[in-house]
Amino acid sequence: MWLERVTVQRWVARVAVVACAVASWTAVPAVTGTAPPAAADPPRADWAKLRMCESSNRYTINTGTGYYGAYQFDLPTWRSVGGKGYPHQASPREQDYRALYLYRMRGWQPWECARPNFLNLKEDRSARSKIKPTYAEAAYIGGSSVKPSRPKPSRPGTGPATMPKWPGVVYAFGDCSPHLRKFQLRMNKFGYDFQGTGCYYDETKRAVLDLQRANGIKDSGRLGPKTWRAAWKGKPPR
Repeated sequence: MWLERVTVQRWVARVAVVACAVASWTAVPAVTGTAPPAAADPPRADWAKLRMCESSNRYTINTGTGYYGAYQFDLPTWRSVGGKGYPHQASPREQDYRALYLYRMRGWQPWECARPNFLNLKEDRSARSKIKPTYAEAAYIGGSSVKPSRPKPSRPGTGPATMPKWPGVVYAFGDCSPHLRKFQLRMNKFGYDFQGTGCYYDETKRAVLDLQRANGIKDSGRLGPKTWRAAWKGKPPR
């Protein structure tokens, strides 16, 4: 979970990319062979939105920043609800179960994406009820019955051909923004392979540093106005 890792000022911009990313998830097909949600548990569509926002619905993701799996558990939180080993190495069924367990202990509070300035997910009477769920109760969430979507084999887009207006924020490691997605996709034009998550992690940092060094910009690793301009009007990275 992204727990207070960046300032609210930097996170406010993220709501736009969240809305775009979850658009295709709003209508979730019924799944046979699983128990329906308990009357007081969040609907399956809310869990799908949460996973897409937190991890692009990837159960095996390890961000390298201490957060793991579809629900971006950190290890202390994972272990607080009985999780063993690492979250991203657990089955989707196990991750779904621990996520519902955490919701019943603490509501949506642990997830940055659930907050009002992002997905604005609503709690119900099972939130913070302290009632330990069963695996059957968690099965409706979806991961145990539906395989996480895999990236399409086709190459992702290369973003806007014309340089967008500088967003006015200097981005650094750990930041997320729809403007970062524009930069990432633009870098695909130079041979990178971004999926356009809009979050600044290792791959984005490498691209920023490559671009800075190719254009004589101080290689700070921070995406400022000069680096932004270089992505559209500068020399391509070597």
